Amino acid sequence: MKTRASNLATIIWVVAIAAVGVLAAPEALAYPYESYIDIESQEELEDLYASGQIDEDTYAVLTDLLERGVDINTASRDQIYSLPNLSYTDVDAILRYRKEQGRIASPEDLVAAGVLTQDQLFGIAAFLISVERVPLPLRGWVRGQTRYALADKRLPPFSLRARVQYRRTITAGVAATMSRLALTNLAYDPNRQGLLADTHEIGVHVPKLYLRHETDTVAVIAGTYRVGFGQRLTFDNSSDYTPNGLYLDDGLYTSTYLTSACRNSPGELPEAICAKDDVAYVSPDYTWSRALRGVAAGIKHLAVGDGYLQAYAWGSYQTNNAYISEIYDQTRCDDPRNDDDPNCGSLPVFVRPSGDDRLTPTNGQKFVTLPGVFAETVIGGNVTYFAAPRRYIGVTAYGARSSDLLEGVTLGYQEWAGQPTNGSYGAAGLNLGYGRGAWDLGAEAAFSFDDMTPTSGDAHGGGGPAIVVRGTHSQKHRELEVSLRYYHVDFVNPYARPIAASDEFEGQRARDEVGTRVRYLITTKQYGIRAVADMWQTTIDNTPKAALSLHSDYFIDKFSKVGLWLDWTDKDLSASGGGECYETEFDTDEFGETLSCTGQRFLYALRGSFSPKKDMALSFHGQHAMVDDPRYDDSKRHDLTGTAAMRMKIGRRERLAARLRYLSKDVKDDTYLEESLTGTVEVSQAVKPRQHLKLRLDYVHWLDSRDSTLERTPNPELRAWLTYQHAI
Repeated sequence: MKTRASNLATIIWVVAIAAVGVLAAPEALAYPYESYIDIESQEELEDLYASGQIDEDTYAVLTDLLERGVDINTASRDQIYSLPNLSYTDVDAILRYRKEQGRIASPEDLVAAGVLTQDQLFGIAAFLISVERVPLPLRGWVRGQTRYALADKRLPPFSLRARVQYRRTITAGVAATMSRLALTNLAYDPNRQGLLADTHEIGVHVPKLYLRHETDTVAVIAGTYRVGFGQRLTFDNSSDYTPNGLYLDDGLYTSTYLTSACRNSPGELPEAICAKDDVAYVSPDYTWSRALRGVAAGIKHLAVGDGYLQAYAWGSYQTNNAYISEIYDQTRCDDPRNDDDPNCGSLPVFVRPSGDDRLTPTNGQKFVTLPGVFAETVIGGNVTYFAAPRRYIGVTAYGARSSDLLEGVTLGYQEWAGQPTNGSYGAAGLNLGYGRGAWDLGAEAAFSFDDMTPTSGDAHGGGGPAIVVRGTHSQKHRELEVSLRYYHVDFVNPYARPIAASDEFEGQRARDEVGTRVRYLITTKQYGIRAVADMWQTTIDNTPKAALSLHSDYFIDKFSKVGLWLDWTDKDLSASGGGECYETEFDTDEFGETLSCTGQRFLYALRGSFSPKKDMALSFHGQHAMVDDPRYDDSKRHDLTGTAAMRMKIGRRERLAARLRYLSKDVKDDTYLEESLTGTVEVSQAVKPRQHLKLRLDYVHWLDSRDSTLERTPNPELRAWLTYQHAI
């Protein structure tokens, strides 16, 4: 095997470019995301993700942040820092202005006072909860959304969300949706040694419901919520970069892609049989992220000496869904890592036969989520002493227990599902922070525990240590962040979300890893640069890995800019350079266990934006990626993406947005991966001062020649989205 002699040169080259940018820039602007964020809606955030301008983690974080919103008059320093395009210096300036003025009457006041630039305000505006004064003590909104595709033969999916606030201290929220494609009445069938389920039954779900009371000193929430502290190592399921406390949760999500109405596999029949109305691709159901469900309460500020104390406690009980490939039968398999034992595979799922004879041969199901197969109980707490707002020491601990809910079978999680199998698990940790002037230092050490007992030499679990250290130096328009991390291979914590590389060990990112990341961000009136260098290796086999990126923008004038992006990632610096995989692949069967990849990818992108007039903005983004792929032993796979977008105000209350995207994931072989052309037109109308209507139309043409595409119905696709919001 030849070694990658060129890797060292590549690393030196990218780091040198980044260093030039660091040394050349007198002023800078910082934000913890890989791209400058300037969006007005969830749809524009989806476009950033689809075009590769943000990764999956950033998309998930910003989606949650957009759904939850930030009240700039009550948010803490850490909460405001999670907003895009802001450094700690900017956040501290906002807090000083808020303290001096008593409250921020309008975000525009921050620009007038020189606290933020107009561009910074545009970048955070979509994430802010309205701060306007309302004569009545009650305020809030109700939002309904539906979507429709030409192939829909059933009632289209529908979602309803509402949030009401009373005098800034009491907030209530609910999110409800209707499903048409989810499995129902799941049960174990001992005759088939598999699961039975009904399909295509209409169901109504209320996955998010909460009531919160919060003041400057106390916080209580009942229903669905999120919790996070410190460096996100011991416990965090929030969407904040630096969480501290309780967060409401009422978000619903839906894929921009259509989904197959029929997910039948042959099962016990010679072939899969689908109803006439189920052969086409239809609108997907709305989904929701997993949250805690129960009661949480905390004392936010209790004076103790010259400082103050905070203390939180939470308890949760919830049922969890699982993807079909994430489960196995513990009574038939001692160790799910044993891939040579057919009993350790996922359980088959069959369509429940009609009629009285349950033994009638029937189809199976593939690519489905199993509802309510596990129950999880969580109890946790945090106590932190603050000598000053930026100087603290605290402890966080939680314990959880997972159990299966189906009668007649003992289900467990597969080892790569990212969740300890049935039994108890948890973690305890110590976190501290010190901030003075331009410096902020945070660290957290934790130890996990679980009931998993290794049964073979390559099996791990039972509990292990982890530590994260993060230092930030922030000046006006400049920020440097350096972080160190160590995650033992036995550190199994599904509620850990610290800084970690994108690769996984048995479904978890914060595991089997030691590394360091340096992030530096700068901008002047002429240009902006974001440089990130991440170096890490596994703890079991010491595989060295690296990811480097350089994202630059040049401001031609205040109306236009162009940019160049360079990204390079290698998942095994010691391996040869051909015939490997870079992306996470799946087995060819319908259960799809993930495989590890050791390849590399190099990506460059050109982007730009232009505002020909005040109420219009045009932008483009084009990128070319060269990716290791097992299909190409002596070369790379070439992927192309191009996006063009336009946003403008067409009337006093009307806005128009249009986007066009071309994607080809392998330009040499149109029978391998996706090639598509997507066009979107979105019109929003303020019907009345407090009522808003939005209509979105999508056109998608699948251009590749894969068998699944040739059989795809319909193609091209036409989709419609309708959203109505009424503010109280």
